Amino acid sequence: MRGPHACSGTVLAALGLLAGLGACGVTPSVEEVRTRDLGFLTGRWTGANGAGEVLELVFSEPADGAIQGQFEIRKGGETIVESRMRMIAGVRGVVLIGSLDGEPRRSYALVDFGRGEARFASAEIRFPADIRFERSGSHLTMTVRGETGLRQVQTDVYELRQV
Repeated sequence: MRGPHACSGTVLAALGLLAGLGACGVTPSVEEVRTRDLGFLTGRWTGANGAGEVLELVFSEPADGAIQGQFEIRKGGETIVESRMRMIAGVRGVVLIGSLDGEPRRSYALVDFGRGEARFASAEIRFPADIRFERSGSHLTMTVRGETGLRQVQTDVYELRQV
């Protein structure tokens, strides 16, 4: 007959093995996310909005700890809105830094991360205060929200054109 500690040791060993195996597919915490983890955004994404404008969102492959991005809205072949952005690894995780049509640069901290999705937010900016990217196969949804209570929401769906 085994003593009570023999079962406890077996259970602890099994739990340790399961924890080790589970760690292989575990999503990193926001602080542990690096730009390479956001590689699912890589590509040239295009879409259209209800006003008949062409939307284009381009993200580079992660390189040197950064992802370069560009967002454009075009109508009749002319660019009417342009934004440049960069995602970099900060002290507490990834930060998105962007500028819309020459406005001052704004920064958004990564606040939520999962398989195929990332949400960036700024406590200092009323709109956009929250930017979410969600990829499902060859589609990318970008949702931009204003500060709670402003009810400003813009959702655009893009299709992957090339990587």
